[in-house]
This record gives sequence, C-alpha cells and structure tokens, in this order.
Amino acid sequence: VNTNEELPEVRKVKLVLVANNSVNDILEHYSEWNQMLRGIAWLIIYSKFLRKKINGPQSLRIHDLNEARKTVLRMVQAECFSKEILSLEKGQEVPRNSKLR
Repeated sequence: VNTNEELPEVRKVKLVLVANNSVNDILEHYSEWNQMLRGIAWLIIYSKFLRKKINGPQSLRIHDLNEARKTVLRMVQAECFSKEILSLEKGQEVPRNSKLR
C-alpha cells in the first residue's frame, strides 16, 4: 500500500522544542564545573550537527569548551540582569537601582 495514495496531501513538518530550564537547574545537574562545560560543549556540537554546520561527530576541542563557558556565562547574565539587558537592547540607560551602576 502506497501511503501517498491514501493521503491527498503530504506536508513536511518542522518541530521545534523549547525547554525553559532555569540556569540553576542546569548548574545543579552537574557536580563539577568541568563536567558541566563538557556536557554543554557536546550539546553545542550536537546542535551544530543537527543544523548541518558540521559534517559528523568530532572530538571535544578547547574551542568547544570555551564556547560552552561563554554560553554558561551568557545564560547566568541573562537570568541575573534581564532588566538591564532589555533596557540596553532598547537603547535605554541601565536602571538607577541596578547592581551594574
């Protein structure tokens, strides 16, 4: 039985999953900083593979660990300074009661 004959129209569907984990959940999952960096680095590599930016599995490099470290720092900053980041993105000044002042 040909499934295309049974269905009048077949469409490709893209699925996107968004997980809204807090940074604390991610940090608490790992017992050591280096383990966390390695785990996040592998996730970044895997996401690049899925988006076809790299050809296949590779070994973990220092560049990957640095990218993971920057990603973690950006996540922490986004959670701790969300109001400040939003103000700056809108071209406004950082609020006066901000810890960054």
